[in-house]
Amino acid sequence: MNLMTRLVCLLALGFLLLGHAIPASAQDQRPAELRIGMDPGTRPYNYIDDDGDFRGSDAEIANALCAAMRAQCKFVPIPFVQLLTALQEGSIEAIISNMSVTRERAQLVDFTDVYRTVPNRFVARHNAALEISPEGLAGKKIGVRRNSVHDRYATDQYGTTALIRRYSDLAELFVDLALGRNDAVLVEVPAARTSFLQTRLGADYEFVGPELNDERWFGTGIGIAVRNGADARREALNQALATIRADGTYQRIIDRYFNSK
Repeated sequence: MNLMTRLVCLLALGFLLLGHAIPASAQDQRPAELRIGMDPGTRPYNYIDDDGDFRGSDAEIANALCAAMRAQCKFVPIPFVQLLTALQEGSIEAIISNMSVTRERAQLVDFTDVYRTVPNRFVARHNAALEISPEGLAGKKIGVRRNSVHDRYATDQYGTTALIRRYSDLAELFVDLALGRNDAVLVEVPAARTSFLQTRLGADYEFVGPELNDERWFGTGIGIAVRNGADARREALNQALATIRADGTYQRIIDRYFNSK
């Protein structure tokens, strides 16, 4: 083999080795896909627009977190009552869907730091003179979101005297209140304000009773759920939360959805 032939062979071998190395390197740097479960029936937190895309404050927070982690997000629509099961079975890696961090849920999954805290109140028609007590709600129909902290609270406090009506979609819950099918609903204050009270449908309604935030029922706030033992993912999400808080992204999202009216 002459010198020229040997040089050609060496160059060919070099290109071959380089060709194998580049895809491996690119694959190492490629953003990982993070499948995030979201309930699309929780406006203003998560909902699907006319183009089939997820919108809402939690959806925007999720996008910001994935950008901070340089991860590719895939939002998976799942009813709220099925989210924890989907996470445990591995069809999703995280839940960003207005999920309260409660002691019971923390036994099933791990949570990030709390990223939002919200008060909870009853909503009823103006001048309904509704007393928020077991006696005052006796015989009344109370609407709640199914399998939520509100469901548990209403069931524990008023289940023996009132009729608890459960909904999978917040919009349906508010519609039934406006149609008189419920005497009151128990929801988070921001959701009630932006999705009902500040709309034409809710013009004749108001908050009644005190704000509710007892940790026994309502937990410590809203967090992101990951599978038990997924410490690296939980820490990455916590670091991303710290990043979007520090650079103002988080507050801009919150202001856009909850503080602009």
